[in-house]
Amino acid sequence: MLIYRNGTFTNDPWHRLGDALPIRHGRRQILPLAIWRTVLDDAAYDPAMTGVDVNAHDVEASDLMELSRVALVVITFPKFTDGRAYSLARRLRDSFGYQGGLRATGDVLLDQIGLMERCGFDSFEIVHAPTIRALEASRIPSLATVYQAGAIRDHERARPTSRRPERRHAELAPLHQRG
Repeated sequence: MLIYRNGTFTNDPWHRLGDALPIRHGRRQILPLAIWRTVLDDAAYDPAMTGVDVNAHDVEASDLMELSRVALVVITFPKFTDGRAYSLARRLRDSFGYQGGLRATGDVLLDQIGLMERCGFDSFEIVHAPTIRALEASRIPSLATVYQAGAIRDHERARPTSRRPERRHAELAPLHQRG
């Protein structure tokens, strides 16, 4: 599988473990969430060699601290309109200080990549052919204006808007309420 990371497609150094395959210790592998939960107490469990494949709606609050210790969290976007994966990524980065890799998979579209990066995603499994073609041609949309800080590397990207929130709210008020 090819992974989009740092502006290019590369081979995935991780191996996906299916539900029926035995766990191979000492090898980078991505475990389904349910299997990962069962190996946490295994003496041979190594978070530095573990990736966990999750759907945001399946992650429980009790999973978050342990997830923040693994090397890779793969978060599935079941459809592009489902924002729970963004929230999970920000929560891992901001509230739990997660420093490992965050990978987006599933319904990942070109216009979302900048937003996903702002939430802390740093690699992408992309199956949408038009998105792959656009990325291969280096046609990456940028975010010109942002209204809140991103999870990582925000200082290297688009700057937050200079407009003050109170002015923005005043412009949205009905005409008779404006001063």
